[in-house]
Amino acid sequence: MSVNHFQENTDRKKPNTFPLVYIGVIAVFGYVVWIVGQSVYNETHNNKLLEQRQSDLDQVKLQAQVKEKFIQYQKTDNYIELQAREHFGYAKPGETIINLPEQFYRDIKQDEGLTDVNKKSEKVAVSNPQLWWQYYFGDK
Repeated sequence: MSVNHFQENTDRKKPNTFPLVYIGVIAVFGYVVWIVGQSVYNETHNNKLLEQRQSDLDQVKLQAQVKEKFIQYQKTDNYIELQAREHFGYAKPGETIINLPEQFYRDIKQDEGLTDVNKKSEKVAVSNPQLWWQYYFGDK
């Protein structure tokens, strides 16, 4: 039996690289999923932002149209006449201007806002003893 001491042990196991490759593939796959997820999230966020900005733009356009129509209305003779009557007291020939106190207008506006139910509830305040008297002995 001759033993060759110079011969290396060829039965030695090679290092197992499979777990490292497996971990690397999982890491690359995870990174790709993360990148795709980020791009989908950004796209969704940008679409929502775009929709919001579009609705804001539509609202501003609508306001611009309303203001443009109001400017056109201000150029009409009817508007000019109305403003002259309200602010400067102008009248057509033969008309008589009557100035009423501001309290008169406030009273009219308050009366317009009242319904029949509200008007009924606006009775004069009755004292507590009078209410008890009415309860036990009937209305006066």
